[in-house]
Amino acid sequence: MTADNDGSSDNQPETLDLLSLGPSDFEAWIDTSWSCQLPDGSTTLLLKRVERLGGTQGEGGRPYAVLFEGSPDLPLTQGTYRLENPQNGALFIFLVPLAPSRSAPTYEAVFN
Repeated sequence: MTADNDGSSDNQPETLDLLSLGPSDFEAWIDTSWSCQLPDGSTTLLLKRVERLGGTQGEGGRPYAVLFEGSPDLPLTQGTYRLENPQNGALFIFLVPLAPSRSAPTYEAVFN
């Protein structure tokens, strides 16, 4: 796993290179909280699970999905978000909302 320092404040986590990450990296982060940066602030997402998907292995390995839970008070739309975790770093990730939930909406990122 590699990270790039974007030259910003030392308080900012380093940005992770998604191409260097695999499902085992995300599995190590299950039940960790990630700050999701929004135009008007932030919300917290909890990394809940990693699903290894069927299909042909490509250059980056077999496809997999990462699922996050969010706050019902601030649902996210489909799009790319910057997620930050002080211990693990930061990443830009494309999230898709799954079926709506009153308790905790779920968001999916698929890697293939």
